[in-house]
Amino acid sequence: MIPSTPSHAHHHHGRKKANPNAWKTPKAKAKFIFSQTWKLAFTILAPILYLVIFLWKPPKKQELAPHALYVIALMATYWISDSVGSVYFNNTIIFLFGGCVVALSFEYSNLHTRIAFFVMKFMGAEASM
Repeated sequence: MIPSTPSHAHHHHGRKKANPNAWKTPKAKAKFIFSQTWKLAFTILAPILYLVIFLWKPPKKQELAPHALYVIALMATYWISDSVGSVYFNNTIIFLFGGCVVALSFEYSNLHTRIAFFVMKFMGAEASM
């Protein structure tokens, strides 16, 4: 037998349904409003609060470090707090982004070359099978 409504029709995707009893006391009203609006406020305030990162003056070779730190801090904050939908910050996307960041940092710092030289020094430069 097919149900008349889909099973997911009663879910509100993380949004709480308004409770008519939530307005009985001022404390309950404040708690209800906070529970409904903290994610929106956090999403707006986090980028503004992190602007203080740009006050940091890094050494000459690392001029872009504050920009990278800003993006990484903001993404980590949004991911941990779940204030932005999990569609944009699910584990797979964060894992792929982290892999790209690590790969770019290896290339930028020439770490891949240093690792290759270390392996050649440790194992020897001649190919042996």
